[in-house]
Amino acid sequence: MWLILSAASWAQSVSLETTRFPIQTKVSMVLEITPGPEGFGPGDVVLVDEPVYHGQRNKWGWLSHRPSDICEPLSRDFDAASAGRVDAVAPEGVRVSVLHSEDSARNHEPGQILVTIEEGTLGPEQLLRVLLGTQEKGGDCGWQTPARAHEKVPLKVSYWPASADEAIEIETLMLAFEAESEIQAVSVTMASQAQVGVQQWVRVSPLDRLGNLVQGEDVLLIPHTFEQEGVFRVPVDAFGESLWSNPVRVTQEAPAWGVFWGDLHTHHGHSYTAEDGSWVDENHDYARDVMGLDFGCESVKGDPIEIDSEALWESVQRSCAQYSVDGDYLALLGFEWMGNDVSGHHNVYYESCEGPLMEQELPGLERGLWLRMEETMAETGQRMISIPHAPSFTGSDWEANDEVLRPVAEVFSEIGNSMEPERAGSVPEGLSAGQRLGFIASSDNHDGWLGNPMVSRNTPGGLAAILAPSLNTSELLGALSDRSSYATTGARILLELVAWEGEEPHAMGSAFLAKNTRIEWKVHGTAPIESVRLVSAGVGAQVSGVEWAAWQPAELDAQGSAQVPDGPQELAMWLEVTQSDREMAWSSPVWLERAESGEPTGCSGGLVGLLGVVGGLGLGAGLARRRRD
Repeated sequence: MWLILSAASWAQSVSLETTRFPIQTKVSMVLEITPGPEGFGPGDVVLVDEPVYHGQRNKWGWLSHRPSDICEPLSRDFDAASAGRVDAVAPEGVRVSVLHSEDSARNHEPGQILVTIEEGTLGPEQLLRVLLGTQEKGGDCGWQTPARAHEKVPLKVSYWPASADEAIEIETLMLAFEAESEIQAVSVTMASQAQVGVQQWVRVSPLDRLGNLVQGEDVLLIPHTFEQEGVFRVPVDAFGESLWSNPVRVTQEAPAWGVFWGDLHTHHGHSYTAEDGSWVDENHDYARDVMGLDFGCESVKGDPIEIDSEALWESVQRSCAQYSVDGDYLALLGFEWMGNDVSGHHNVYYESCEGPLMEQELPGLERGLWLRMEETMAETGQRMISIPHAPSFTGSDWEANDEVLRPVAEVFSEIGNSMEPERAGSVPEGLSAGQRLGFIASSDNHDGWLGNPMVSRNTPGGLAAILAPSLNTSELLGALSDRSSYATTGARILLELVAWEGEEPHAMGSAFLAKNTRIEWKVHGTAPIESVRLVSAGVGAQVSGVEWAAWQPAELDAQGSAQVPDGPQELAMWLEVTQSDREMAWSSPVWLERAESGEPTGCSGGLVGLLGVVGGLGLGAGLARRRRD
């Protein structure tokens, strides 16, 4: 059955045999275009706009008007889209030409296919066929469909008469892409903290090999109520498997703080207005409903890198406002400043859902990005922070220092691990240079699906764990400002680190005057814990990332302690956890200041300390912390 769509103001029509296609395959979409009563004559042009996914066209495949030698096999490497071919077929006696306005794999330029009538005339009942992907070279010339099961992707078709000054839209077809039907993984998640006797929900999501919700399956929500205090994993039998949830800390009273999970760094998703006028952001739907995250951010790249940056920024602000519900899920507003050869990339986050998309061409951190942030904060009255992204891979500036504007670093993403001290620009190198940075991780996947565990480069994607008393944007940015966070490669590992100076506890992220410090830790894994390392960076030292102590628990739950005596050098110390499944976690550091280094910057009675009870090892155990409100 053919789908016929017509514009009321023009008699032309466009038909497409189907508007639904499988993900990640080569297809040939045959558009059949019927002229109106006046027909198509020499010089008339039919235009087809290639879809744009939040700032990029054809993220997964592109079309060329060149001969079939340009065609490539299906690409499973999302960094390299495969080429297909576009062509047109006209009735006998009519000659047409086909041109692609951006005949290359460049994704940040819009692509438009132009089919021009060169000779002859198409009558009102004749068909012009535009082949978006052809069957040449065994199908290699087909158009590669996306890897994500998007709905309502617009494919705009327009007509430009030779006698007119501008093109007129004929119709915008809405395409959809269907996930695979085979389950490759099942995600089982729930909140990391719970109260005895209060019902919780276990979220069970069947995923295909690319992380889409499997075609024809739904997310299961299973109620569960804990009956006693402790740390537990909930067993689940679903989709033919026996599974376990992430570890959950259960308390007798309502939890005074939470470990909230999110992905603060993705790109190029998809959103649209539904038939009922509601706004649908598939990226946040996926994060909240499929992966059970608490917060997420699609960090648009600085202006004007993305296609139609202004409209895209308006849409992510709209998603921030409509998807953010305190206590449920937060869609943060942020962008990625791509830096320069010296500064490295930084993601910038707003405390509200309104703020400008800053220009990419800024002259550096202190003279450019941070100055613009300070001006914007003064104008809008809101807090902002910047987070260096993958400094071992995008560049770093460890001479510029601002603990308020840059309190944490993204230490892991699908690009790689910036905690490896041998890499130039690593985060341990920055700590030795005197930076005081907490740690987060995020995916940096380029499909927009926040928290996708099967990310585009087939590497762990990274998640940020943020410790806060409640889930709202102000508390989240406050916790990041306090370095009250830790990083994982995607597993929801519970990690605790406390530094005791005598009877005074200090949480990760704190700095304190140290003489004879005891570091205590607890880890509750999602798989057996293979190793736990206490690692240090000497401030001012040439060597960073030195192992201070190590343990090999080989258990799901482990704890330990180590003594750190007085010494001549200030130390940043953190915990590195490796599980048997190679998932990892890193606590934010504590800073052990020495008497000769000056007054300590930490202060007792911080936010988490006010919420806890002094004396026990735990994230709410009377911890000293700074607060930058």
